[in-house]
Amino acid sequence: MKKRIIALSMAVMIVLSQTVSAVNFTDITNHWAKDSIMTLAKKGVVNGVTDTEFMPDGAVTRAQYLKMIMEATGVKTAPVRTGECLDADKNDWYCDYLQGALDCGLIPKDMVTGYSESVDYKVDENGNATYTKVIYKGAFNGDLPIKREEMAVLTQYMYQYTRTILTNSKTLS
Repeated sequence: MKKRIIALSMAVMIVLSQTVSAVNFTDITNHWAKDSIMTLAKKGVVNGVTDTEFMPDGAVTRAQYLKMIMEATGVKTAPVRTGECLDADKNDWYCDYLQGALDCGLIPKDMVTGYSESVDYKVDENGNATYTKVIYKGAFNGDLPIKREEMAVLTQYMYQYTRTILTNSKTLS
């Protein structure tokens, strides 16, 4: 089952990503995943820790995986809004990815320490909602190494979201 989830996420990443500039990582020359790393790097799904280093056996953080899976599936980022991006702020490189995922409801509650949510809303004189927004509280802890279970859940959430968007857009056309 784990191999299927990883294979599915890699296939989604390859199929849905777009091509960007060439890369030259010197630390993957004899690595077993060299071809996959190069393919994903050329498509902009993964980046190195520097222009010439990838660290193929290094740990992947929650923020790094969130970025990879959003890039691979085409889920859009969103500009960070003060007070809405859990523990990330505008100085964190991944804040726009986290804000975009939060806006789409794609961050599992189990991945947020101290999770809570509230709804901010406004109503008109007739009692009709004119504005609603979910406000999340807690910590995403983007710098923590991601667990396999968290990867699987994020992959499933992104897959379901993109399938729903594609299905709905075909229905509406």
